Amino acid sequence: MTAAPVEVARRWFEEMWNQGRAELIPELLAADAPIYVVGAPGDARHGPEGFRPTYEKLKGAFPDIRFTIEEIISERDIVALRWTARMTHHGPHLGFAPTGSQATVSGMGFARVRDGKVVEAWNNWDMMGLLQQLGQVSHPAVVPDDGSG
Repeated sequence: MTAAPVEVARRWFEEMWNQGRAELIPELLAADAPIYVVGAPGDARHGPEGFRPTYEKLKGAFPDIRFTIEEIISERDIVALRWTARMTHHGPHLGFAPTGSQATVSGMGFARVRDGKVVEAWNNWDMMGLLQQLGQVSHPAVVPDDGSG
């Protein structure tokens, strides 16, 4: 019996990310599976070999990255989830020196799962918030609401 979509998603976050078990990537991700919006809008990685550099970049920058699944639902072969990641910037893998800053970001994802593997995935997470927490971009000025609008 193959794993249910929710079980595959839980293993993706708990075992592969939180436990650092990169060897699970080909077990959980189909050979030709596209993963969208991993690094930038319109960006796609394909299969384990396409995804591995993204995994290594994030784990290199944030070796202690820890994902918490806040909510997860599934219907048919699609699983949807909302997560929070907590991490400390210890590596230079983002193109700038490690800051030692702690960060917390939120994100959401959808994955299509067949035969116990992700065959397609879409991810969206707060990259601007991450860069702000690492001191790489400033917070936008907030204009107070004077009630006239």
